[in-house]
Amino acid sequence: TDADLFRSILDERLGPIESSITNLKRSIARMEGKSADDTNTIECIKSRDNGLTSKIDKLSNSLDRIVDSLPAPPPRFDYIYIPRDYVRLHDTMGVHLLEFATTMDEYMFPDE
Repeated sequence: TDADLFRSILDERLGPIESSITNLKRSIARMEGKSADDTNTIECIKSRDNGLTSKIDKLSNSLDRIVDSLPAPPPRFDYIYIPRDYVRLHDTMGVHLLEFATTMDEYMFPDE
């Protein structure tokens, strides 16, 4: 009958379309899984970064407290290797001890 013929033609043409749709659904599912993995990785990195930043800040603050508790240098302290004005300039910038020490190190040992 015409209905059977129509059904046969329709099934024949729908088969590849259904197969393509199934393949697309699988691809989408894989992409969603990869996206979820990427999001988890980013969150993990973000968490670690926040933790490291916090620890570095605590360390820097601890070093600043240690420096603040040190006695003043003796009166005979000499600025042989670095000009007093350069030290004062960078000392008043309010940077952490590690940044200050790095600046002084770079001045005294520029080629290292």
